[in-house]
Amino acid sequence: MKSRVLLTSFLAVVVLLLIFLNAKAILRPAKYEEVYNQRRELNMNRMTAVVELQKLYKKVHGEYATSIDTLVEFYENGVITIKNTSYRTDSIPKDLTLSQIQNMSMEEREKRNLNVYTEMKISVKDQMADILASLNEKRDPDDRIVMENFQYIPYSNNQKYEIVTRPCDRTDSTEVQRFAIYLDKDQLLQNFDESIYPKDQGAISRSFSKMLYNNLEFETRERALCVGLQLGDTINNSLEIKDYGKADK
Repeated sequence: MKSRVLLTSFLAVVVLLLIFLNAKAILRPAKYEEVYNQRRELNMNRMTAVVELQKLYKKVHGEYATSIDTLVEFYENGVITIKNTSYRTDSIPKDLTLSQIQNMSMEEREKRNLNVYTEMKISVKDQMADILASLNEKRDPDDRIVMENFQYIPYSNNQKYEIVTRPCDRTDSTEVQRFAIYLDKDQLLQNFDESIYPKDQGAISRSFSKMLYNNLEFETRERALCVGLQLGDTINNSLEIKDYGKADK
């Protein structure tokens, strides 16, 4: 009788172990992909902020910023001049009516010296707020592009993005500089613990997660499926954010 109880207990433990191992085999790849996709999207959002900020920087300075620290300083303290064009309403020519002026193209008003040009200075912070508000209109609330910590690679202990610049190869172009940011997949996938063991997670849930996902960032099979990210293209001056493999860097 005693041996039967021991055998039953042993088989129960074996069954539970097999269930756990099967669950682990199924859940770990799915969790890995989830974390990878979250980090990829977060990095793409921060890179998008860098793209828009670089556009403003070039508009003011005539070239792209060569370091992320320069962009941070520009964002915190920079000012951009906005030029507005309207039409005269104070001295309307006798042969025209206000309605006719309103219906004219800008070029037509320019020929008749009817355009009025004004300049308004606005902080880069305010301008970026307007730009991001437009970009975020159709995005999910949990996937909005924000400027907070835009200079840092997420989960990398405050490691900053590095801007790579290179002279333009085309001497006939007004563009004299290119920039790019390369994010290696090893940087993208470090410190998984910060993603899979949230601080607000309950003790039981945290313990279960640790049993399933311990050392998840070292999953060789899953890492082989991942790639890094590239912002910009130092040859074609593209501001596209795209995936790239190590060999393509």
